[in-house]
Amino acid sequence: DSTITFPSATSTLATLALAETLDAKTLTGMVRAQNALGTALGTTGIIDLDFSLNELVTMAAMTGNVTFTTSNLAVGRTKTIRIIGGASAFTFTFPAWKFLGAAAPASLAIGKYAVLTLTSISTTDAEVVAAYSAQP
Repeated sequence: DSTITFPSATSTLATLALAETLDAKTLTGMVRAQNALGTALGTTGIIDLDFSLNELVTMAAMTGNVTFTTSNLAVGRTKTIRIIGGASAFTFTFPAWKFLGAAAPASLAIGKYAVLTLTSISTTDAEVVAAYSAQP
């Protein structure tokens, strides 16, 4: 059921000026709101990952070496990037992220797909947790 019932025209649902409470309310059928798919990232050079925009972004086939940077890090923000290897095994350079399970990847094989998922635990690159997986 996706029905939302609003109060009558003479009452207020919420204001932006004051803190709101949900006393004696039941929330059902919750669905996580996600950002839309972002504009495709560049394919070479310095690529800034803005954590205030688009959780999901893509990178077309790499055309050169890539250096990732970040902006707008905040607790709990995430970013997932689909990356495609280019005509050569171009290299990656990453900030001081903490990679899970293995060291940061050095490159991506020609034509292979990879997914890089980042979670910001704080406001610095040293507190970004990264998970990377590529096609064998």
